[in-house]
Amino acid sequence: MNKEELIKCLESWIATAESLCESFSESYNEDPTHPDAQTDMRFSEWYDGQVSAYASVLSMVKEEME
Repeated sequence: MNKEELIKCLESWIATAESLCESFSESYNEDPTHPDAQTDMRFSEWYDGQVSAYASVLSMVKEEME
């Protein structure tokens, strides 16, 4: 895999993780008392962490390409 392909993969994963984070957060906010609400919030936080991690990797790859 070359760096351009890696960048596309990372950007795609970041967009997916952002979408999942938002979805779980919305689910939690709809009914925080629902039995699955805490799980939704944990998944939201986990995906938020993934976005941060992959954004850091993406930044490093782009810097290396310059």
